[in-house]
Amino acid sequence: MSDDHPHPMLPPLRPEGEPSDLALDRYAAGELEGEARAAVEAALARSPATLARYRERETAFTADPTRPERLWSAIERGLDAADEAAPAASQRAPGGARRWLRAWLEGAWPLRLAALGVVGVVAAAVATRVEAPAPVDRGLDEGVRVKGSVGLAVHRKVDGGSEPLLSGATVAPGEALRFTVDAPEAGDLMVLAVDPRGAVSPVYPPGAASSTSLPAGRDQLLPVAVTVDDTPGDLWLHAVLCPRRFGPTDLRVGAGAGELVLPAGCASAPFLLRTAAP
Repeated sequence: MSDDHPHPMLPPLRPEGEPSDLALDRYAAGELEGEARAAVEAALARSPATLARYRERETAFTADPTRPERLWSAIERGLDAADEAAPAASQRAPGGARRWLRAWLEGAWPLRLAALGVVGVVAAAVATRVEAPAPVDRGLDEGVRVKGSVGLAVHRKVDGGSEPLLSGATVAPGEALRFTVDAPEAGDLMVLAVDPRGAVSPVYPPGAASSTSLPAGRDQLLPVAVTVDDTPGDLWLHAVLCPRRFGPTDLRVGAGAGELVLPAGCASAPFLLRTAAP
């Protein structure tokens, strides 16, 4: 046979160096930890093809997956009903709040963070999501690390719907974000932000001095949405779940970037957002 017409080579099943289907399945099932989990998340962040493969395989784990284009419209349909149950006045930030945290009355539970630009919006919906890795945190009382199983997911609004973000994603000023959490058991929840200077402020409940009760369950949409401000920098979000009531003063910043040291018995899920310069 002539070499003028070489046999075409079959395309590879996946790009070299990208995670296998088995690795994506194990990631979707929450079975990967440490370096293996980090490698998959890095591949998802850099490769649209790998992210598409992951979404296809994640759908197989969901009996009735929610279509992304329906997510934000579901939130908007729930605004009126949620507003009726919201407090008439905004909650004020606790005394001594950081300079970058300001609260004002503009609807239900308003809030603004200079690093993230949080504008309070009451919403209600259920969404599929890419779960952030479960962290390992130290207990203040016992000086030991407690493996967390609470999950925090962040979605941003896009044309016709919403899409999940991976931890470490870059967000642009003006983008709208919302949060869902997984709670393996009922407890008290706060979502806190750690800015690049190490200042800690509450995101949910907005401006609150203490946590709020949360039932056990997956994909629980928090009644707050945010709009990204034009202040660049890294912002760490932590969904902290404890068996008892707690507040920001019960936590302290750890040695690592954006790390929080928790009271004994608590668990957290971190999520990194990088705000792009305008």
